[in-house]
Amino acid sequence: MDAEERLAAVEALLRAMGSPDPLGAVVRQLNAYVDGGAIIFDHSANPVRAAGRAPVHLLAASLDNGIAEGQLQLGRWRALVRAVTIRGSRYCAVLVGSDEGFMQDDGLWLLERLEAVLASLDGVAAFAAYERVRWSEQILRQLESGVLTARVPYYWDSLERLGFTVYSPVVYVRGTVNVEPASLVEETEKLAADGGIALIHQSISGDERSTFRMLISADLNIVDALREIEGVESAGVSEVFDDLGTVPDHAAAAIRAERMAINRGRKVQTVVELRPLEWLLAQRPSRLDYSQFDRFAAVIADKQDLVSTVCAYIQHDQSVDKCAEALSIHPNTVRYRLSQIEQAHGESMKNVDFLASLSIAHLWREGAAL
Repeated sequence: MDAEERLAAVEALLRAMGSPDPLGAVVRQLNAYVDGGAIIFDHSANPVRAAGRAPVHLLAASLDNGIAEGQLQLGRWRALVRAVTIRGSRYCAVLVGSDEGFMQDDGLWLLERLEAVLASLDGVAAFAAYERVRWSEQILRQLESGVLTARVPYYWDSLERLGFTVYSPVVYVRGTVNVEPASLVEETEKLAADGGIALIHQSISGDERSTFRMLISADLNIVDALREIEGVESAGVSEVFDDLGTVPDHAAAAIRAERMAINRGRKVQTVVELRPLEWLLAQRPSRLDYSQFDRFAAVIADKQDLVSTVCAYIQHDQSVDKCAEALSIHPNTVRYRLSQIEQAHGESMKNVDFLASLSIAHLWREGAAL
């Protein structure tokens, strides 16, 4: 082969890498240059891809007997054997022909080029992974911004490229990690080996923590997985849904759930587990919210013993004895303080509406809301 022919051979091998089965295409391309064949064997001497009329079973037997690299003579066939690495695994590439001169010169050169081309599979895989992440970020951001009902089928088609089953239930996750984003991607990809996950991660300036947002198939056990993944500090998980037009609502709900997870010292909080009071406490308050709750709580705000008593009373199921035990005081002291609260507000602690108002105002004021 002259220089021009060798250049054409390299170009042909590179084009073969773009096929759906790059390894098979490369082997078939190599076979075009020899009259015997081209074969890739795994570490156990099993043929992975083969093309041509070379005696594959005899070659396999020879490799199984310990021939890892070099030359073999099988009747009229000369076989060149070269160890290659494909995505971290060891293989043997074999080129077989009857022209000794060609095999000794161009055959060895072809195997060298094959090794270089196969090494690029790692680069192809890395680029494909990058493209997948970039695509998932783009789709998820658009869904978070809200999409028209008429566009929902288009986005399902897009998610199908990421391994989702069209119109299958999903959940939205919002969380915080203290590990490299790549570690989170690696762990979640183990969970979703066949796809069904769209993930965005971004760093928070000033420390090593990162936020992540995720849309993931509901049939993947993301709640338990998040509890097991090292480095996840907190996460909120939405309800199960299948209408992509409602992603903004479920994203907001997951944010609330994460706030409650942080406040309650939990690693993962699902929306479905939030009680109505927790749901209210987890929302981000406005100035008007603060004003409303402060006005109600201010009635006894300057009497810390009453504030601590009402909070403990609410948190311990309105049990005087449990409240007294939590505060290390006598039950009669609890009863006296509760009567003072009733007098200050002009309401009875038996009034459900009043008790609910106390719960919201004081638990919020004491830091239950973030």
